[in-house]
Amino acid sequence: MLNTITTTLIYYGMSFHTDRLAGDPYLNFFLSSIAEGLAIVACQFTLDKYGRKWPYTFNMTLTSVSMICVVFVPVRLGWAVTLLALFAKFGISFTANTVLIVTAEMYPTRIRNSIVSICYAASIVGALSI
Repeated sequence: MLNTITTTLIYYGMSFHTDRLAGDPYLNFFLSSIAEGLAIVACQFTLDKYGRKWPYTFNMTLTSVSMICVVFVPVRLGWAVTLLALFAKFGISFTANTVLIVTAEMYPTRIRNSIVSICYAASIVGALSI
């Protein structure tokens, strides 16, 4: 449940604040949408080939490193901040899809709907702070 809350919080934060990146907000939104679409496609192929744990770990690390690097980029290099934000958006979109799949696969069939609903509800409550 904690993974779901954390992932949703970061995902919504990245999605809602795309307009604050340097450059044209419409172009940034378009590029963010492309990064998310690529992450969804990559998620489908990667999880079947490499399992769940390593792709999840890699993409959560990609998101974390990208977001930490944004702090150290000078303000005058707005394009670098936008590029790092797109890497983070790719990583968190991949991670969000993986968390949903892993949550559904982790529990027995008879309680699966309840657990997935509880995790999703908790993640939405956690994301209300945005």
